[in-house]
Amino acid sequence: MTTQTRAKRDALAELLERRKKLDQRITEIERRKNGEARKNDTRVKVLLGAATINDVEVHPETRAGEIAKLHRAITKERDIQFLKDMGWW
Repeated sequence: MTTQTRAKRDALAELLERRKKLDQRITEIERRKNGEARKNDTRVKVLLGAATINDVEVHPETRAGEIAKLHRAITKERDIQFLKDMGWW
């Protein structure tokens, strides 16, 4: 094997190793970004739910409208049963 061939092989190996490390960094950054998005989505849902519950408690006349929203939005039987058990259906 010539020196030039060996140098090309070594350069390729080095580039492949760098690509591997970059791919790992990209994966980690994407994982963190996705985790942050899920966390923010959950926080929005909790805050909207808390605001809705508070509004119904302060203004009982809004309860029927909120329950109508639930009837339109909730389709899973286990969720419907849970809301019935909690007095929200």
